[in-house]
Order: sequence, then structure tokens, then C-alpha cells
Amino acid sequence: MKILKRHKIFFLSFTIAFSFWLLPFLVRIFFVEMPEINVNKIENSMTKIMQSLTNGDRCVAFGIIFKNNLKGCILNIVGGAMLGLGTLINILFNGFFSADIFVFSYKAGMDITSILRVTLPHSFELIGFWLSGAIGFYIAWNIIQFNS
Repeated sequence: MKILKRHKIFFLSFTIAFSFWLLPFLVRIFFVEMPEINVNKIENSMTKIMQSLTNGDRCVAFGIIFKNNLKGCILNIVGGAMLGLGTLINILFNGFFSADIFVFSYKAGMDITSILRVTLPHSFELIGFWLSGAIGFYIAWNIIQFNS
């Protein structure tokens, strides 16, 4: 019975992580009209990825993307030690910036079908991100339960 309760709590943590990612994603797409965010670090990473793909070096591009995704997942998990606050902030920002990429692509002339065709194969990355967020929230829940 205790194992079943833990599974329910983890499923609830996953649902919370997904919901907190989806909320800023939808708000950015449908309600927030703002100029695209110009962040040099993101542009630098994107430039490196594009250069490596242009040169035919897919392993370097994979390494850059993997390192970036791993950083986000580690932040989600470690954020659980801060009672989920770090996890929450990371998930909110990721949802907002993911939507910003959609909006930027749409304004650049891509139609919705093309955007989805390019992004849907990478949906496993988002599932991993949401799972790491669930782990962070689950850690926070266990810390709260341990202290009460």
C-alpha cells in the first residue's frame, strides 16, 4: 500500500511539473506580445550547433544539446533540495523560452505544421525534463514529510 501511495505522489509530481511548464508556454504563445529575447549565450550555443551540423559533425551537435539538456535536468533535481523552488523556477523559465522559440519560428515565416514537424521528434527531451522536474518536486515533498 505504501508503494502505491509513492507512485501516486510521483505521478502527482509529474503532473505538477508538466502543468507549471505548460502554463507559461501557453501564456507566451497566446497572450504575451513582446520582442524576442536576445540572449548572447543562447545565440552562441545555437551558432555552435548550426556550425557543427553544417560541417557534418553531428556528434558535436549532439554533445552540445545533451549538455544543455543535462544542465536543465540537474537543476530540476537539485532544486528539490530547495523545497522545489529551484525546480519551479527552472520549469517556468523553460516553458516560457520553449514557447518563445515557437513564436520566433512562426514570425520568421514557418507555418505551424513545419514547426511541429521539426519539434515533435524531440519531444522525448521534454518528457525527460518533466520527469526530472517530477523528481525535484518528489524530493521536496519527501523533505517536507520528513520534517513534519
